[in-house]
Amino acid sequence: MKKIFLMTVVLFVMVNLNSIFAEVSPGISKKLEIIAQKKQELDGKKWEIELKPMEGGAKAKVEKDVIIFSEGKVSSQNLAKLGFSPTNFSVRLEEDGTIIWETMQTSEKAGMAFWRGDIGPDGVMRGVLSRRDTKGNIYDYNFVSINK
Repeated sequence: MKKIFLMTVVLFVMVNLNSIFAEVSPGISKKLEIIAQKKQELDGKKWEIELKPMEGGAKAKVEKDVIIFSEGKVSSQNLAKLGFSPTNFSVRLEEDGTIIWETMQTSEKAGMAFWRGDIGPDGVMRGVLSRRDTKGNIYDYNFVSINK
C-alpha cells in the first residue's frame, strides 16, 4: 500500500513538473530565438567607434577604430594590426531590447583584450575595452559608436 501511495505521489509530481516546464519552455525558446536573430542581424555590420582611455581626463587621446561582425565573429581593425584574430562572441538580450555582446581576444605579441558592448534601443553602441599587454600593463577604454 505504501509503495502504491509513493508511486502515485511521484507520478503526480512528475506530471506537474512536466506541465510547469512546458509553460516555461516557450518563453525561453522564444528568447533564444530572438537572441539568435539579433546575433544574425549583427553579421556583416561595421561599427565606427571612438575609444577614450578611462584614465587621463580631458587630455586623454581619443582613438578611432572599426568593429566588424562577420561570420559569427567579431574583430577590431586596430587590434588586428596588433595580432588579435577575430573571435566568437556571446549575445544577451535585456528586457528593454538592449543587445549586449562580449568577447575575449588574445594575441601572442600583444596580450589579451576583453570587449563588452551594448546596443540600446537608440541604435548606439556603447561599451568597454580592457586590454592587458604581455607585461601586465592594463589599458581600459570606454567606447561609443559614431555611426549606426
